[in-house]
Amino acid sequence: MQEGVREEKYFSINFRFRIMTVFIICAMIVILLLNYSLSMRTYEKSILEANSQLMDMSMKSVDDSLTKNSEFLRIILTNNMNVYNMAETETESESNLALYRLFQDMEKSILGLTYYDAFFILDENYNTFNTVGNDELSLEEKDIMGRYLKEKRRDLSWQNGNWQIHPVSSTNYLLIAENMDGIMIGAWLNMEHLSEQMESGSFGEGAAAFFTDGDGKVLSGSFPSAGGTLSMKKGEKIYRAENGERYLAVERESRFGGLVLHTMVPMDKIAEELSTARNVTYITIFGFAVLLIFQIYFFKVLLVGPLNELVLAMRLIKEGADMPKARPGNVANEYRVVYDTLDEMVDEIKELKIKVYEEELRKNDIMMEYLKQQVNPHFFLNCLNIIYSLTNMEDYRLIRQMVEYLIKYFRYIFGKTDELVLIRDEISHLENFLHIQEMRYPNRFRYQIRVDEEAGTEKIPPLLIQTFVENSIKHSGMLSSNQLLEIKVGVTWGEELEITVSDNGKGFSLEILKKLRNKESILYDNRKHIGIENAIRRTNVIYNGEEKISFYNENGAHVKIVLPRTYVPKHTF
Repeated sequence: MQEGVREEKYFSINFRFRIMTVFIICAMIVILLLNYSLSMRTYEKSILEANSQLMDMSMKSVDDSLTKNSEFLRIILTNNMNVYNMAETETESESNLALYRLFQDMEKSILGLTYYDAFFILDENYNTFNTVGNDELSLEEKDIMGRYLKEKRRDLSWQNGNWQIHPVSSTNYLLIAENMDGIMIGAWLNMEHLSEQMESGSFGEGAAAFFTDGDGKVLSGSFPSAGGTLSMKKGEKIYRAENGERYLAVERESRFGGLVLHTMVPMDKIAEELSTARNVTYITIFGFAVLLIFQIYFFKVLLVGPLNELVLAMRLIKEGADMPKARPGNVANEYRVVYDTLDEMVDEIKELKIKVYEEELRKNDIMMEYLKQQVNPHFFLNCLNIIYSLTNMEDYRLIRQMVEYLIKYFRYIFGKTDELVLIRDEISHLENFLHIQEMRYPNRFRYQIRVDEEAGTEKIPPLLIQTFVENSIKHSGMLSSNQLLEIKVGVTWGEELEITVSDNGKGFSLEILKKLRNKESILYDNRKHIGIENAIRRTNVIYNGEEKISFYNENGAHVKIVLPRTYVPKHTF
């Protein structure tokens, strides 16, 4: 009972509405959070694209400028005669004059060049060092670079006209130089100055711009982590610093010196940009939850409450009780219409049930009369023919027996059909019926009847066993030879009556067996026989569908009837 109540609770509208409400709230929360996450990703993607485009432009500008600078140095070194004169002069004064002229030429030509700190001229023959093009260059830096270049002047491996990274006094520089007969001409660029120019390109508020070499070593700029080495895979979009902060990263590689430009935008800054959208999302979720709570309340008051009252009334009707006429005063007009209509339907159903019951009784009476009239005229005529033949033979003893059997037969079928009969009375009638069949079909079959003592006092519908015995004689093929017909009546372990009618003949044909299982009428001698059909219908009415009747072949035809024991039927005939 408790399980049934629990199951009804799970299938109630109130329970389903609550589940649906929880599902909708969760779905809306998920949708809003996914929308916020999608907005975050879209914004991150737009920042990545914007920074990527800006870095492409910045890196191209740097590479183009460095290319121009290197081409400028190559032109000076190969086309300017002053460089040749400096290398070939025999006196320092002549060298200084050529150096002055070269200085003038270079100063005029570098006006359109960018991304350099200074161009320099180093004369190894007279150990002189001069810079060109940057009036703001400090004497300290000039002195540091002069000493470094003089130390490196003998190393020709880097003096090949390519930009290379050189760490000088804890500062990283991009250096380019070419040497011709002891005259070194080149330029340098402080990496910190280059990073400052990159950051001035505005990669976003709080963004960091810095350079690394091919091994990830930070060369300059505001690297957002201590240590000076970038532990990040190439192409990775998110960088997590040692302090736990996360950055949106973009990188571009230069064509010179193995330089890699990085920009990193703090994820916190991106979240701050979307703080309004996040707050709107939270407010929307809260408002939607409040709205659903009010909806649940009104749903319960206006719909579930009256509906529960209606369900209670329907249950009372189902149990046979009268439905109360009083109705809640606050129900909607639609519910009042339902209640009034239900009252009218209940009254009509009561009247209809009375009419149906009376009609059922009338039909049962008609059916019983019809069944009484189903005495097989062919059987009756055959019996008369037998009597007629016996009179010709003047066998009056057999005539008396046949008449006695027929009297008992008709007395039973017309006198015992208004009530259930004892099994022992039904078996006595069956033996009388089989005597008649023996006289009709002499030496054509044998029979054996076994009834448990306990089953003899039980009751069954009249003529039930005879119907199936007659069916076996006609349709199982047992009359073709002297076969044994066996009838057993007993009580099973499950306290049920089991009646078995079987023979050892060839069994039912497939066509007959199919019709019996489908409860169809059977044609015999070109006439429709409805005995089995009537018997099945009667037992179904009497036992309300609790009976079991089965037909099968197993070393002959078999019929098994299982009925409830000590059953008090609702209908009797």
